Amino acid sequence: MRIESQRIGTFEVDDRSLIQFPSGLVGLPARSRFVILEFDRDVPLAWMQHVDDPEFGLPVADPGIFVQDYQVEVPRSDVADLDLGSLDDAVMLVVTTIHHGGIMVTGNLRAPLVVNLANRRGRQIVLDRPDLDVRALVDPIAFARASRTPGAQAVTAEPVSG
Repeated sequence: MRIESQRIGTFEVDDRSLIQFPSGLVGLPARSRFVILEFDRDVPLAWMQHVDDPEFGLPVADPGIFVQDYQVEVPRSDVADLDLGSLDDAVMLVVTTIHHGGIMVTGNLRAPLVVNLANRRGRQIVLDRPDLDVRALVDPIAFARASRTPGAQAVTAEPVSG
């Protein structure tokens, strides 16, 4: 699949890399088909690119760069449609915001993305946890230690010349 975006250029991704969010994202129910693209290995963020609207995408990250030992209890009913056979098949990501100038990065720990890597289905879960910050600041030590978003099995997009 060829995606042309003014923000990140033109690139090819394998259709098998698609992640389907059948319910869309919170507040964006029509946004359901994405690919996850890695940034440079030194940046522990990835880009979740909408494939049907190449001008829409979100930075995502492992929640561990915001809070050490991030663990949440996700109600089984919230992820039933993901058909998770094992927790080893799941990866959790959080939507991030890279603030003006890139000096500050925050993440929404209260509404993580859960993705079944085996069948490439995902769901955004909204947790009733006021103790989890929706604008958690990145932990600079964890950010520096992270070499990439672990477990996301992001695609390696091939840039298209010309």
